[in-house]
Amino acid sequence: MARFFFVEIITEVLKERNLDVRFWLLGTSDERAIGSEICDSANTDRVSNLMGETNLPVTVELLKQSHLLITNDTGPMHIAAALEKPTAALFGPTDPTKTGPYGKIHKIFQTKVSCSPCFSRICPLEKQICLFDVISSKDVSEYIISNISRLAQSGSSLESE
Repeated sequence: MARFFFVEIITEVLKERNLDVRFWLLGTSDERAIGSEICDSANTDRVSNLMGETNLPVTVELLKQSHLLITNDTGPMHIAAALEKPTAALFGPTDPTKTGPYGKIHKIFQTKVSCSPCFSRICPLEKQICLFDVISSKDVSEYIISNISRLAQSGSSLESE
């Protein structure tokens, strides 16, 4: 139920009224329906579902314009790290010491289940516990709010968020 995890994060971040934050959902065309569910559940015009609508150059440009990325272990995570964009990197089945974003501006959120890292694309456990229900959406939200607040206080524009 990863989609609800992201809805919880979006909802918490948007509660911070002093931040003018926008979310771009990036992913493949196969994930577009999940993006639509996230948008519908978040019930805000501050979330845009771009899943399946971007290619690599467009994704790179969107990341350049972003202030922060929330992601699992994916290619965009490494692009954001190369662009020196703070990243909330979510790790379940993979190992952040091997494939994580490098640099001090990123925050790793890793599952604590005993079978991680298993490197399986699909969790073999019935409840799929290693995906998101053991990573706190509140912790991720607090990291995002802290980073965006710091940027806002420093005078950086948040228009492209």
